Amino acid sequence: MVLLIASMTWLVLRALHIAETAAFSRLPGETRADRRARRARTQIRPVRRLTSVVVTVVAIGLVLITFPPLRTIGLSVLTSAGVVGTLLGLSARTALGNAFAGIQVAFADGLHVGDVIVVDGQWGRVEEVKLTNVVIRLWDDRMLILPTIWFTEHPFQNWTRHETRVVGETRLHIDHTADLDDLRAETRRIIESSPLWDRHQWVLQMVDVTPQTVVVQVQALAADGPSAWDLRCDVREGLIRYLRDHHAEWVPRTRGEFHP
Repeated sequence: MVLLIASMTWLVLRALHIAETAAFSRLPGETRADRRARRARTQIRPVRRLTSVVVTVVAIGLVLITFPPLRTIGLSVLTSAGVVGTLLGLSARTALGNAFAGIQVAFADGLHVGDVIVVDGQWGRVEEVKLTNVVIRLWDDRMLILPTIWFTEHPFQNWTRHETRVVGETRLHIDHTADLDDLRAETRRIIESSPLWDRHQWVLQMVDVTPQTVVVQVQALAADGPSAWDLRCDVREGLIRYLRDHHAEWVPRTRGEFHP
């Protein structure tokens, strides 16, 4: 009986792995631009893992039931160890909370594998969504691992929830005497010469004024999060170089009045 239960359990676990592999093989190889494929990958793996855990626990229970002495001892322990059970339940609360949070994240349609997100001021791409944690590859290739329950209790930005294109934003402080039309022409040249721009739209606007400077914001659309980051850096570098070499007088200055 024990061998039969173990064999059936192994067959069920193998069938789950085969079903997961078959489901993944039907998805496109490049999933970053396919939202439905990212969503499927995010949902299939946690469900398979949770099902595997349930099947394993049920199998262990069936094996113990086959031995009458163990079944009697097990029943006596369950009826007399309420305090121990409560302590075990409290100790497992965090793990169970993360497991249920993993299912919630997988099916809430707010986070998918391959999404570009901003978490606690850092942006990166979701590498893997597990039952207990989410693995994020940050822009500098560091791996940020957060418990799944974090995403159900804290806000986060998802730049690619509906599409992969991301708007890159760059802000500069310049002098009040700066000619925005001239700066806009240089910005156009920088953006249109960049292969990172997706050829759809860009804009330069004055978004704020301080006593010493005006704040200019450049927004340009890129294909994805990493491209948007690089495009922002290129635009910022190009505009600073242009100001330094051609219009040093537009660099922010502090003015004062002298009264003899």
